Amino acid sequence: MIHIGIDPGKVGAAVAMDDANDGEVIAAVHWNERRAWYLDDDEWATLAQPSMIRALSVFASEVDQAWCDRGASLRLVVEAVTVNKGKGNPIALATSAGIAIGLMYGKCRIGSLHRPRPEHWRKVFTGRGLNGRRAELKAAALAWAAGRTYPGLHDLRLHPGGRVLPDGPDHAAEAAAMAWASVRGVV
Repeated sequence: MIHIGIDPGKVGAAVAMDDANDGEVIAAVHWNERRAWYLDDDEWATLAQPSMIRALSVFASEVDQAWCDRGASLRLVVEAVTVNKGKGNPIALATSAGIAIGLMYGKCRIGSLHRPRPEHWRKVFTGRGLNGRRAELKAAALAWAAGRTYPGLHDLRLHPGGRVLPDGPDHAAEAAAMAWASVRGVV
């Protein structure tokens, strides 16, 4: 099964993992308001036409061509929209999440959709819910997605010896954590 984690928003990311290979990263994209990147071998390469929609289209096409044509089922995990003080506009975030879900359903054969809250998928590498400072949780996600451990948390690495994410934004690390939480059955 292929597990796809999406951290939606004006700044966001999507990561696909194959549970047959212990959650190895098979495709990834991330974007902001001015640029978008995709995972090319083991480096982030810039997309010619940067936008969330373009980045997700490239990502969905890659996943569909490489995996759906082989009959792999897909599990989509998109972070639930929550209202938090200082976290941005929930309407804009909900719109981005809806676009991401619609685009993925339109391009791929999605078998199931899950919308976990951050405290659920973060348990995969913190061992606890959202208890902790946001900066510490982001640092832990970045270290974890790059295959490194983070002091004070589980001695857990993202599939040691498998393909991990190159250094990049925390949104890509969080999208990877959502996919990994799905691989591990946490969400």
